[in-house]
Amino acid sequence: MAYGMRPTQVAGAGYNTGGFEEFPIDVSAQTTNIWNGDIVKLVATGEIERDGDSPTEAAPTLGVFVGCRYVDPDGRPTWNQKYVGNTSNTEAYGMVCTDPNMTFLIQSDTAWAETQRGLGAIITVASGSDSTGNSGNSLVITSGAGDTALRIIGCPKDGENETSSTPNVIVKWQTPEILLYNNDEAGS
Repeated sequence: MAYGMRPTQVAGAGYNTGGFEEFPIDVSAQTTNIWNGDIVKLVATGEIERDGDSPTEAAPTLGVFVGCRYVDPDGRPTWNQKYVGNTSNTEAYGMVCTDPNMTFLIQSDTAWAETQRGLGAIITVASGSDSTGNSGNSLVITSGAGDTALRIIGCPKDGENETSSTPNVIVKWQTPEILLYNNDEAGS
């Protein structure tokens, strides 16, 4: 089952951040769920929303959603790995992996071959699981790098994963510029 993007290695994370930062969630616009492992974007209001497209250099992203806190419509403080979209939520904040050097584990759509190392990849955006709270996004390996957001850097080998028809692979952002990190393109 697909699970979105899972951070695997922090390389050069900022002081005391672990590569993650907290951002407000736009509760008026985010009426659907955001699952752990989903890609999120920063909108013009300075808040985050689930990004329904595979990120490219032309459509930068903020990072990967890894959990949240909010007050639900009944006034209960809630901490969860998925955000349950509701316009009556208040004080909603998402934890986002914004480190451009982070590597991620994600399920691929095709069997692994060593020749895929270094290839570009895009995300198939899908709904997540209400029972696990994980994203349904998976990886689509392309034949070249192009303007894809992700680059494949490897495949964990445990005797089964590397021979699976849908193995877990390790990816990294193609270039840091793909991440929209506090620049003037917010909301584009």
